[in-house]
Amino acid sequence: MTPCPVCGRAGGRPLARLERRALVRCRGCRLVFLDPPRTTDAVREYFEDVYVDPAASRRIDSRRHRLFLDFLDGVRQAGRSRLLDIGCGTGEFIELARARGWNAWGVEVSREAVQTAQGRGLQVALRASEGVEAERLPFADDFFDVIVLWNVVEFFMRPDADLAEIGRVLSPGGRIVVRTQNEPFHLAAYRLHRLFEWLPASHAYLGRSYVFHPLLWSRQTLSDALARAGFVDIVVANSAPTAGDPYGVGPRREAIVQAGKWILDRAARVVARFSGGAWLIGASMTAVARKPE
Repeated sequence: MTPCPVCGRAGGRPLARLERRALVRCRGCRLVFLDPPRTTDAVREYFEDVYVDPAASRRIDSRRHRLFLDFLDGVRQAGRSRLLDIGCGTGEFIELARARGWNAWGVEVSREAVQTAQGRGLQVALRASEGVEAERLPFADDFFDVIVLWNVVEFFMRPDADLAEIGRVLSPGGRIVVRTQNEPFHLAAYRLHRLFEWLPASHAYLGRSYVFHPLLWSRQTLSDALARAGFVDIVVANSAPTAGDPYGVGPRREAIVQAGKWILDRAARVVARFSGGAWLIGASMTAVARKPE
């Protein structure tokens, strides 16, 4: 069994058996991860497949458009503030940030996506991997005011080292924003799918409701990782869902998916409010933290 990518402890507790991998919970730090892990090359190929199809790439970005705008509307900046988007894809968020006055950069592992972004005149650099185990970020210390990671931290091979490197290029007092899948939701959706997998509709809807990437974070494990990297004032909350299904189930099914997301989002808000933010049941969550001054 593969040791935990965070604390190195071996002998994790199996949670699910997938086609060629197991989903395992570390008995030490409680992180959930795939065993055996995907290689760096496999992760890169995954993103190349996503962005080699321009239509698929545009569909994913368009579903996140409202999410990006809401974030930018809620962030204060002083002058020409610097922003970095790690795992920026074809640069949709960078373009929106620039239109709002940010001096925005991006890094990305997909060569296809980088070429598309650079063709749009965006400042995007090609990376060897989503993390930093292969190379340092190509920026000076304390360079950025805000660093965002939209559904990227679940692909990190060495999360503690990766977050520490991100902290290096973030200015004192700067903010890191991390959006990722919420472990309790996706485990519950998987178990519900297994319970009703004999129903044809289960594969059409429940089968698409959970996602298992190399790492699956919870509110606690993500908070702990950010704290170990030196960040403070950590706040983790439910993230608003993207519109419809970014990965395409067809127009008729997408309407049902959107309705389900709306109901879940409202329920997640109620649960979070009555629990004082302790219980997060949304499909995704967002963490915001600060680098000490």
